[in-house]
Amino acid sequence: TTEQPTQNVESGLEASLVNVAVGKTVYLSTVGQADSNIIENIIKKAGAVGLYTANNMLTADQVEEGAVVLLTLGSSSKGLGAAGVDEAFEQARASAFAQAAAEGKFTLILFHVGGTARRGTSSDPIIEAAFPGAAACFLVSSGNEDGFFTTLSTQNNVSLYEVGKAAELSDYTKQL
Repeated sequence: TTEQPTQNVESGLEASLVNVAVGKTVYLSTVGQADSNIIENIIKKAGAVGLYTANNMLTADQVEEGAVVLLTLGSSSKGLGAAGVDEAFEQARASAFAQAAAEGKFTLILFHVGGTARRGTSSDPIIEAAFPGAAACFLVSSGNEDGFFTTLSTQNNVSLYEVGKAAELSDYTKQL
């Protein structure tokens, strides 16, 4: 990997991520209980309908060895309440995903599409907990106006891909 993991949108995916999910079990989940419907729609738009398991309460120990986990980041008080969990629970779940990925059990790919609305004192600790061990993070640039994701990606050597709008992530998901 490079010294500066932030990728230019026009450059496409780095070679280690191209086809990373081909022939593997793929899971879609969320930490912080932010809405993962946006990512699910992007996956469907990319043509991966039915090729993944969506479970917003998935835990790292439920993930098949060698699988790929697509994890939506961002806290939602409404989502937390509906799921019957709190921020501390979600932060611990995010840490477990990160640790298992760092140990090589599966590939962890992060998504943050909520912009600044899905950032702040409840979301940021959950996001930070998910970063170690991740292979990449895809985000809408409005969520990184303060450089938060750039700093996390540099500290954890995670490739960062920023787009202007969530719909632009479809090309990346096709390549995954």
